[in-house]
Amino acid sequence: MKFFHFILVFTILLVGCSQGQGNSQQSPEYEATKKMVVDILKTDDGKKAVKEILSEEEMKQQLVLNSDLVKQSVEQSVTSKKVKSFSKNYLKTLLSLKPMLKQQKKLTKN
Repeated sequence: MKFFHFILVFTILLVGCSQGQGNSQQSPEYEATKKMVVDILKTDDGKKAVKEILSEEEMKQQLVLNSDLVKQSVEQSVTSKKVKSFSKNYLKTLLSLKPMLKQQKKLTKN
């Protein structure tokens, strides 16, 4: 299994390093390497390797915490005008219920 991981990492590095060459020479090699990587990932060992990597807790945290989409969504939802308006209305409602709750407690004690 470690040998397979080594091959996978080596192939990915090979693809990444070969991109500095000209487009005329790069295209056939790139396509062949891409096909090889896709074929490797489609095998049972490839699927297991990807599942192992994605199941590691550290990788999960990095994927979630480094996701720009998640960051943008949280920022937008927290700072949106609708959320601010809802929060103000909710707080006003709670504050207006406070005297009523005090009166209810008085009535239940009697």
